[in-house]
Amino acid sequence: MERKPVETTGQARWGIRFTGVVQGVGFRPLVSVIAHELGLTGFVYNDAAGVYVEVQGDETLLRAFVEAVQARKAPTARIDDTVITVHPVADETAFLILPSPAGDTMSTFIGADTAPCEACLKELTDPEDRRYGYSFINCTHCGPRYTIIEKAPYDRQFTTMAPFTMCSPCQAEYDDLHGRRYHAEPTACGVCGPRYSLLDAQGNAVECGLDNAEEDVFAVVRNHIANGDIVAVKGIGGYHLVCDARNAKAIDRLRQRKRRPDKPLAVMAGSLATAKTVACISEAEEAVLTGPERPIVLLETLHASKTACRRRPERMRAGEETIMDAIGPGGIAWEAVAPGNHYIGIMLPYAPVHHLLVPKDALWVMTSGNYSGDTVIYEDEAALRTLTGVADWFLVHNRRIVSPVDDSVVAVVNDEPLLFRRSRGYVPLSLTMAVGGQAPSSEKETVKRDAQPYRVPTILAMGGDLKHVFAINKGREVLPGPHIGDLANEATNEAMERAIARYEQLFTLIPDAVVADKNPQYYSSRYGRAYASDKGIPYLEVQHHHAHIAAVMAEDQLEGPVLGVAFDGTGYGDDGDIWGGEFMLCEGSRYERLVHLARTPLPGGERAVEEPWRQALWYLRRTCGETLSGPYEAWREDLPYGWELVDQLFKSKMPQLWTTSAGRLFDAVGSLLGLGYRHSYDSQIAMALEQLAYSKRGNLYDFYYDGSVLDFYPLVRQIIEGRIKGVARSTLAASFHRTLAYGITEVAEDLCSRYGIQTIVLGGGVFQNRRLLAEMARMEPTYRVILPKKIPVNDGGLAVGQWWLAMKQLTEKE
Repeated sequence: MERKPVETTGQARWGIRFTGVVQGVGFRPLVSVIAHELGLTGFVYNDAAGVYVEVQGDETLLRAFVEAVQARKAPTARIDDTVITVHPVADETAFLILPSPAGDTMSTFIGADTAPCEACLKELTDPEDRRYGYSFINCTHCGPRYTIIEKAPYDRQFTTMAPFTMCSPCQAEYDDLHGRRYHAEPTACGVCGPRYSLLDAQGNAVECGLDNAEEDVFAVVRNHIANGDIVAVKGIGGYHLVCDARNAKAIDRLRQRKRRPDKPLAVMAGSLATAKTVACISEAEEAVLTGPERPIVLLETLHASKTACRRRPERMRAGEETIMDAIGPGGIAWEAVAPGNHYIGIMLPYAPVHHLLVPKDALWVMTSGNYSGDTVIYEDEAALRTLTGVADWFLVHNRRIVSPVDDSVVAVVNDEPLLFRRSRGYVPLSLTMAVGGQAPSSEKETVKRDAQPYRVPTILAMGGDLKHVFAINKGREVLPGPHIGDLANEATNEAMERAIARYEQLFTLIPDAVVADKNPQYYSSRYGRAYASDKGIPYLEVQHHHAHIAAVMAEDQLEGPVLGVAFDGTGYGDDGDIWGGEFMLCEGSRYERLVHLARTPLPGGERAVEEPWRQALWYLRRTCGETLSGPYEAWREDLPYGWELVDQLFKSKMPQLWTTSAGRLFDAVGSLLGLGYRHSYDSQIAMALEQLAYSKRGNLYDFYYDGSVLDFYPLVRQIIEGRIKGVARSTLAASFHRTLAYGITEVAEDLCSRYGIQTIVLGGGVFQNRRLLAEMARMEPTYRVILPKKIPVNDGGLAVGQWWLAMKQLTEKE
C-alpha cells in the first residue's frame, strides 16, 4: 500500500517509511544505490519500525526513486507499507546511511536465513577471490538473519557477529556503495570472521594440517565420514549428526546411539545431479529443492528394487544412467536410511560450509543433532554434554546461535508445495491476514472499520502438543514460531517457552489474549491457561479440528461457508470422544459437525494410539468372532504379553474411550496387514500402509453412509477376508486408499450439494498421505478443493487456525 502527499512541483523532500521484511535483506544499501543513481540527497537508517528514508530532489525523480525501490528489492524482502510525508527542503549535498537510533519500540520484521546466492557461490569456488573456501561467506542477498540477531534493529552490533571486528578489506566492502556487501551486517572473511575447528568425542581440539586451516579441517572430517564415523556438525540453526548414507553399518550405529530405530533419515546430496541419481525430481520439486529456503524435499526414489519412476520421461533423458549404473553395488543403503519407504527426504547444501565440506557426488545422512524426541541442540556446551557417546567427532564454529531452527520439510503435490514442517528458511516470516472483515492490506497496526480506527489485538496461539508450533501477531501479520517438536518432555517444553519469550522480545509483543486447544491434557493448553491467568488477560479455547480447517481458511482469506474435512489421529471432541474423521460446515468463527466416521473403541486409551494391535484385534473379533484363521492365527501368537486382558475388555461392559479418528483407522488396517503391532515413531504404521500400496491400483470395496455417519467397517471386513483368502497385501492396501478416497469424496459432494457449499477445505495430518490425495484427485470432484500452501497441513498449522478463530471471536464481541 502506498499513501502519497498532495502533489507538488519542482524540488521536494519526502520522508518515506517502509515497513515489512526490510531489515537484513539489503534494503538500505539498495535505497542508497538508487538515490545516488538518481542524484538525490538525504539519508536512510534502520529503526525499530522498519526503514526510514528522507530523500530530496526533483519530484519526478522522487517518484522514480519509490518505484525503483519497489521494483528492485531483493526476493527475500517484502514491503508491506510505503508511507510518504512532505518535509521542508534542506541544505545538503550527499545521501548517507546513518546509524540506527536507540530506544525505539520494535515494529518491523526479520528475514529468514537463506542459502548462499549464486554470486557468493562463485566467489566461494574462485581461487583468485579472497573469500575462496570461506565457510561463512554471505552478502546482502543471502546468509544468516534470524538465527544470529539478538534484538532489533538488524545492525551488526545487535547480532552474534558483533565480536568479529571487520578487517580493512571487509570494512571497505561494507562501505562500498556499489558492492554487494554494502552494509551487509554479517560481512567477514577468513582473516576476521568466524571459523570452523574439529574436536574429538571428549571435546579436545584436534589439529588438522600445519596451521589448522579450514580446508584441512574439512578434509579430515570427510575422511572420518568415509571411514564410517559419525560427526556432529554445527550449522546455521543447530547441530546435525552426519554419516555416509552409503554405509549401512554407520547408519545402524547412528540409529542405535540416537535411539531412532526405524524413522526415515534425511539425506544431503552434494549436488542436484547426485540427487537425481537416487530420486525422481520434477520441475516443481527441483524449484523447491534449489530455492533460497532449501528445505528437505520428500522425493520418489529410484532404488535397487528397480521401481519404475512414474515421471520417467522427465527423469530418463538420452544417455542418462540408471540408478544401478550410477551408484552400483556401493549405492545408498536404502533399508538403513528409509526402511520400507519409496520416498526419501533430500536436501541440497544450504550453508557455505556444506558446499565446502560435502563432496559433489556424496550422499550423507544429515539428521538433527539430538536424541530422538528431543529438541534440536544449538549450544556448544550442550552438544558436547549430550552428544558424547553419539558422535565420534564434533565439527564446531565460534559464532553463537541465538535462535535454533530445525530443517523444514516439504512435499510437492500436484506441482504445489505441501509443508510438513515450517522452520529454517521460512521462520520468522509472517503471514498477512484479513482482520475486521477487510482484505489484507499493510497498514501497520490499525485498520479502518466503520470509519473508526481499530487496533488489532495481539493474540498468542498455543498450537498443539504434537509437531508444536505457536503463533503470535503484530497487527495483521501473524508470526508462526519455529518447529519445536512434540511437547513430551521437559526439554521440548522449555524450548517452547524460550521460543515464545524470544518472539515477544524480538518483536516487542505483549499479548492481549491467549488461545489454545480444548484438550485439557495438552501441555500447550495448560501453559497457555497459566500464562493468561498470570497476565490477567482473556483465555480462549478452540476445538482441534475446527482449528485445522480455520488455518486453511485464514491462509486463503475465506469467510465461508466451506466444507471442512479434518482427518487426523487425535483431537479432543466436544462430546468427550476423540475425534479425527470430521466433516464440518465452517463459517466465520462457527462450525457445525455434519458427518463423522463411525465410532470405534480405543482399548487402553492413549496406549491404543501407540499400539494399533489393540484396535486391530477389535476389528478381528467383530469380523471373525472367537476363531481366527489363516494369517491371523500367527498374528495373534505374536501379540504382546497381556493381550488377553484387552480381549476380555471387548466382552465386558467397562467404559472405554471412543474415537472417530481416521488416523487410528489407518493404524488398525496397517496392523491387520502385518505392518506392526506398535509404533516406534508417530504415524509409522500409517506410513507403511501408504508404502505398501505403492504402484498398485487396488479395488473399490464397500462402505456405509447414512447422511450423518461414514462407516468404513465394511471395508475393513473385506480387507480381513481378503487376507485370509490370500489376496496380496499390496492390493489390499491400495484398495483401502482407493475406497477411503471414494468415500470422502462422495460424502463431501453430498454435503456440498445439500448445504449449497462451493469450497472444500482439507486439514489434518492424514492429508500428508500422497496416495490418498492422488486417489481423491482421480475422483475429479466438482467443487473447489483447497490444501494449505504456506503452513503445514498437520498439527504444525493449528496455531494459525486458533489465532484466526480467536480474532474472529474477539472482534465479534465488540
